Amino acid sequence: IGVKAVAGHSMQRICAPVFLLAILLSGVCYFVNVDLAPYAKSKIKRLFYDLALDDPSSLFQPGKILDRFPGYRIFTSAREGNKLKDVEIFETDAGFDQRYIRARQAEVVVTPGVTDFVLKLYKCHIEAPKVEGLIDPLANMDNADAGEMSIIFPLSKLKEKTERVTASMKDTDTLWREVRTGKDAAGNALPVKVISASRTEANMRYSFSLACITFCLVGIPLGITAQRRETSVGFALSLVVATCYIVFIIFANTMNEDPKAYPHLLMWIPNVIFMTVGAVLFRRLMKK
Repeated sequence: IGVKAVAGHSMQRICAPVFLLAILLSGVCYFVNVDLAPYAKSKIKRLFYDLALDDPSSLFQPGKILDRFPGYRIFTSAREGNKLKDVEIFETDAGFDQRYIRARQAEVVVTPGVTDFVLKLYKCHIEAPKVEGLIDPLANMDNADAGEMSIIFPLSKLKEKTERVTASMKDTDTLWREVRTGKDAAGNALPVKVISASRTEANMRYSFSLACITFCLVGIPLGITAQRRETSVGFALSLVVATCYIVFIIFANTMNEDPKAYPHLLMWIPNVIFMTVGAVLFRRLMKK
């Protein structure tokens, strides 16, 4: 098939709709990466605290482990309103289990005007290590039964955890302000690692938005030059290109707190490489 003219049309004219679609999709990606995704991540993290403040008992979902409270992992088999059944609680410290509590029944008690809520346990069985600091606490346990006990869950600590945000949760304007001033919203100086992470995150949002155009520029020449029956070859090439692109982005993101590695510049390398390769292939295609 002659590439210069297909049914009287040049290759540039044939590919124009594809490039137009890629530009439109990149625009959508830009909106999602720069505005929508950070807003959604921040809202989702805040949603858990709002739910805990409004109705703490709804956090205890039957058959699921609740691990959002610092220092606790909680499992319950059934719930009716604020009543829980077959509750298992692991109290942890630095990732190690310190105490295990099993209760036949439990009740979530909320006091009006008080932020924290109380989990009252009934018919309890408690297991705890006899000696603190053991490498394997479960090897030497004290067992005890208790008729009733209470655990206070401070929502204030949960709020502090909720308010700690990563670079991916900050809006783009905040990221650039931190990079430009080196200070947070309160005027406190930021560590170099935080500034580097903010700079990298901001560049990733812009760079990743160009992925549609990059893949289009590479995919068109590869798709045309591959023979019609070699669909597996075209699929394999597409998979390799996409995998290399994503792996490079992930690698650059892992270096986001190391300013000496220039991670914000690494974010642009996949686009530069694949756009250059795509431009060369496309130019060769038009000369055939």
